[in-house]
Amino acid sequence: MCRPDHFDVTYSINPWMDPSTPTDRAVAVRQWEDVRATYERLGHTVSLVDPAPGLPDMVFTANAGFAIGDTVLLSRFRHAERHDETPLAHEQLADVFGLPVVTLELADPRWYHLDTAFAAVTNDLVAWYPRAFTPDSQRQVMAMFPNHLVASEHDANEFGVNLVSDGSHVLVAAQATRLIGQLEAHGLAVHPVDVSEFKRSGGGIKCITLALHDVR
Repeated sequence: MCRPDHFDVTYSINPWMDPSTPTDRAVAVRQWEDVRATYERLGHTVSLVDPAPGLPDMVFTANAGFAIGDTVLLSRFRHAERHDETPLAHEQLADVFGLPVVTLELADPRWYHLDTAFAAVTNDLVAWYPRAFTPDSQRQVMAMFPNHLVASEHDANEFGVNLVSDGSHVLVAAQATRLIGQLEAHGLAVHPVDVSEFKRSGGGIKCITLALHDVR
């Protein structure tokens, strides 16, 4: 994780970002600290990346790459405003990790990244917002994951699907009330956290967390 000491919306690279609307950095820091404290309370170790001036989106560490075990595939950001954070080559995933990769197509610019509309909850349960995907991709997801939770439009707009789960405990946006009920109905321990300030940049809990998966 990266503390949002320099968090701001100074440019627009997705439909959620409006530089004319001021952000409250103190609120962002407090919300980020709540997420960090929840991870640590659940027994997870949180490693920190030092924030840097001039990089307001550095708090969104999930965008920096994809990690499994001791292998990390770093990102090359599409937008010039984020090039300086860390250098993605999506097609390399299969080669680097030796795992099958399925490409899903998003159909709505509000859902500009898979993490905003799809989340792995357990080994056999996912949560998603179908309307974010093209019809073909919707059929792919339903075929691959017959056990799925469908988020409402309200919960998706609150970045409820941008959640983090360790298979037993789930951190989810506090405003995603219906999805919270669905998760609890599946026997999961749900930890609602308010990260609404990060919505101004089009991010949520998953976006501010780069999960390091230990496969040992």
